[in-house]
Amino acid sequence: MMSIFSDLKKKIYNGDNIVNLTDIRYLPRWVILLIDLLIVFFAVIISYFIARRFNPDTKVFLDNFQVILFILVVSGVFMYVFRTFSGIIRHSTFIDLIKLLLAILCTIVVVGFANSILFITTSLKLITPSFGYLCLFGAISAVLLFMFRLLVKEVFHIAREFKRSAMKKRIVVVGVNEQSIAIARAIMDNPDLPYQ
Repeated sequence: MMSIFSDLKKKIYNGDNIVNLTDIRYLPRWVILLIDLLIVFFAVIISYFIARRFNPDTKVFLDNFQVILFILVVSGVFMYVFRTFSGIIRHSTFIDLIKLLLAILCTIVVVGFANSILFITTSLKLITPSFGYLCLFGAISAVLLFMFRLLVKEVFHIAREFKRSAMKKRIVVVGVNEQSIAIARAIMDNPDLPYQ
């Protein structure tokens, strides 16, 4: 019995099982969509608490869970429509940022419209005051979603550079004349060389 555990321990902790960020190609799209929705969930919560802090009259008339679920569903639909999750996160571009902003803007418009329709039909609102809350939600969700993509991009960049620098041979250029200084500068300025 102990040999089974020791064999299992060796397999788990040997060097072949270490997660290497530079070898990960991409995450499945559904994982990115779930992470984005989790970020939107946090944006909804943070926006509510900030709105309550500055305006104590901010109220959610329906159940908090229903409002959060409604905003998440609307956000998920527009993220799917604009395919905000389709690109490789570590290679995010300006176009991906525009898609995120369009999805957030459409979410704000639909939630604001639903809030108005609910007020007209039942004299209740999802959130009061809705305009300030929705603007705050839009700003916070845009910043958080953009920061997530920027963070992923930077982590992969750092991991890739660390791997490159670990593979380079360290050399020393000896001399103080112009030729040795020129060689040292050429080596330092060219990242494609296998020397550091």
